[in-house]
Amino acid sequence: MTQVWDAGLSWKRSRNARSGPPLETLSVEERFEATKSKYEHLNEPLLEFLTINLLTYHLGNNNFWLFVIVGQKSNGMSKCIILAKNPLVMFFRNCITTYHQFKLLNLAESKFTEDANSGFSTSLYLRNKSDASLWILRELALLAGNLSGLPWDLAEPVSLTKYSENQNYELHFDSVFIMEGKEMKRSATFLLYLNSVSNGGETIFPRSINESDVDPTSIPNDKPLLREICHNDNVLKVAPEARSRLVFFNHLTEEKGGGLNRRSIHGSCPVVNQEKWIAQIWLHHEPWGSGVTDFW
Repeated sequence: MTQVWDAGLSWKRSRNARSGPPLETLSVEERFEATKSKYEHLNEPLLEFLTINLLTYHLGNNNFWLFVIVGQKSNGMSKCIILAKNPLVMFFRNCITTYHQFKLLNLAESKFTEDANSGFSTSLYLRNKSDASLWILRELALLAGNLSGLPWDLAEPVSLTKYSENQNYELHFDSVFIMEGKEMKRSATFLLYLNSVSNGGETIFPRSINESDVDPTSIPNDKPLLREICHNDNVLKVAPEARSRLVFFNHLTEEKGGGLNRRSIHGSCPVVNQEKWIAQIWLHHEPWGSGVTDFW
């Protein structure tokens, strides 16, 4: 059965996910016309800068269409770049406007307090219900859903983080850990860079490869030390670029058991001589926790 993401806010698992001809038989322009009315609910400030792009990605034996909302600048539309296939790591440039960028930076500065500094970063998980009504955060969650193909209304609250000079985040997995007594299974991670960093601060994926059919048990069990691999040019490193974003997937495909993809281990290299600001959203296939699942 073909899985279709039809620019609505939920998965459709039907051969006829929408009325009219199947999306697979339509051109890109016809698919846009068939679905664009579903974006009429977006706020006017965002609509002014948005356009629609189509990305097709083959996941196992199933195909699904992603109608991706991306920001547009005067020098052209953002394009998706596949940085790795295992795990799938996608990179998008110019996804938001400078207006949205500074709105988020100002929001972070206004909410950060001294107790938000953990020593390796200053971070805040915006889980207060009042945060869910902020248009800038809702639109960010909507973008995360459209870029990942996952339900935006099952996304976790936005997390805002600042790394100061020499701060870093050691290698870790974003999924399969206990939170509030329940195992968290974060299907995908959405990471937005709010400023450019000229030296250091890269997001690093030391186990990523460009082969999707490799035996998942062949991954070494040892975890490399961050300080030893940040200067290694043979691993995938993504330098922070303002208004660009990463989307990567934390689990194996269903045909491979759906468990944690141990190649999704990643970290943040030390920032040199400046700060690094990011916004993150973690996305799920299904409800993930009591009291926060209906956050949006």
